[in-house]
Amino acid sequence: SFSPWVKFSHNLSTTHFLGITYQGRVANSSDIGVGGFNLSERAFSSKIQSHQIRISETGNIGKRFLNEFRLQITKESSSIEPVSNRAAIVVLDAFSDGGAGNKIKNSRQGFWLSDNLLFGFKKIHAIKIGGVLEYERRDSESSLNQNGTFTFSSLDDFTIGRPSIFTQRPGTRNIRLSQIQIGAFIQDDIRVHKSFLISLGLRYEWQNNLSDNNNFSPRLGFAWSPRKFGKTTIRGGVGIYYNWFETNSSSRILSEDRMRPSEIVIFDPSYPNPFLGATGRTLPQSYWQQASDLKNPYVFLASIGLQERLTNNLHLRAIFKYEKGVNQFRSRDLNAPRNGTRPDPCFGRIVQVESSAFFARHSINIGLNGKLSRNLSFGSEYTLSKKVSDSDGIFGLPSDNYNLQFDRSRAGDDRTHRIYTSVFYRLPKNVNLSAIITANSPLPYTITTGRDENGDTVFNDRPVGIGRNSVQGDWQKQVDMSLSWTFGLVKRDPGDRRVPGTIVVTSAEASSGDIGIDLNHKYSFKMYVTANNVFNQTNFTNFVGVRTSPLFLQPIRASNPRRIDLGLKFTF
Repeated sequence: SFSPWVKFSHNLSTTHFLGITYQGRVANSSDIGVGGFNLSERAFSSKIQSHQIRISETGNIGKRFLNEFRLQITKESSSIEPVSNRAAIVVLDAFSDGGAGNKIKNSRQGFWLSDNLLFGFKKIHAIKIGGVLEYERRDSESSLNQNGTFTFSSLDDFTIGRPSIFTQRPGTRNIRLSQIQIGAFIQDDIRVHKSFLISLGLRYEWQNNLSDNNNFSPRLGFAWSPRKFGKTTIRGGVGIYYNWFETNSSSRILSEDRMRPSEIVIFDPSYPNPFLGATGRTLPQSYWQQASDLKNPYVFLASIGLQERLTNNLHLRAIFKYEKGVNQFRSRDLNAPRNGTRPDPCFGRIVQVESSAFFARHSINIGLNGKLSRNLSFGSEYTLSKKVSDSDGIFGLPSDNYNLQFDRSRAGDDRTHRIYTSVFYRLPKNVNLSAIITANSPLPYTITTGRDENGDTVFNDRPVGIGRNSVQGDWQKQVDMSLSWTFGLVKRDPGDRRVPGTIVVTSAEASSGDIGIDLNHKYSFKMYVTANNVFNQTNFTNFVGVRTSPLFLQPIRASNPRRIDLGLKFTF
């Protein structure tokens, strides 16, 4: 991969500043997708090329107003090419072979334009008014699953050549669409008292591909320091935050709409030729559609927090948050079988993308950070949370299309406990040592039968009495460390306070505060060694929940092993 980056800065006047940045990326990758259950023939290659230009202009308008202008122009192209064009073979959570079936070409162009105006009023109001305009055009040429996929419920079924289902998406789909998004806001930070600040805000958002025109999101926040010298600070707020309907999602729905060739679905097909002497049942025309009342999803967020300065060098904080996702995107088969029969026998699947999912999350975060001595500092935090949901995302189909509450359970990304600690120690002779310790509780996963028992073509049926995400994997634990030595070459003049503009740092350095900038020298070298997962802790992931799999309840992956990097940086 190659990622050029250029930045130009210029003072237009004593009060106006111009900045221009170009960032590009060219990346070619091969043999992607192999591993886990995927054998070597499932590999594919990808190509990505992107260009991005950012222009900013900031300056005063008169004596009272400050204006911030931003323009970003983006052009991007990408493609995926499978190694094999053979029909895919998927034996549920046992192995997958054949072509990846993911051939696609995408191109995207667009711009993002914003302008913010800041000014004060009567010495107690700090007002900010702004707006944003986004435009994006996307062109897509996809040949997904063009060679078909055989799905087997178990290894035994594969051994005797008895697939459960065959699916194929004939033809190449060409989609071109554009999208416009606008947003406008006003915010007023009111200094009620020197120890009490209130923030009032209102934002409005709209996009042309949805008929949802009432996306007003009010927000309220406050900060209060009830004790002298600001030793105690209480912060809180409530607000609504909307999300956009992305063009890649809209493009996928259009590629499967009623005007396109229908996906071929054959139950109990013959093998290896599903069309030769087939005794199975072929599903009628299937298609996708976007709900006529599709809405922008939003999140209601409320938080309250306390920050206490225990000593001059020790700070304690505690934050409670409640989040509720409303009108979240999900998919549902409107023509799913009832008692083995589809309501409209003239059609197969009628998959509708709608705004009917939700999630809710409670969390409390407690953190302690500070200095234990002149050279030793630390930061530590613990998060306790619970998240429930009833969907796995915009294209996730429920296990029961007529009872969405049946999938309401612990969310798939719910981690109950998160522990994070960083330590930074400054040794003599500009030598720095840092360490990060993390521990995360297990993620849940779902037990499924491995059979399409309700005939909806989706293999997410669960055993009777077992809920979604009812079991969980293992804890994830890791220790990362970094050791660095900085050597200055030429001392700065006493009046020169300029700081180098671009520094690349490791995660351990960023967390500990050691970013390798030597303010006392114009030029400096930094030698470092970083070790991720120092003790080579095995952290198992991707547990198998399919009962028909020979790996049932076992992990098939592990996160990154120990890695040691040596490096040299030159700062000027």
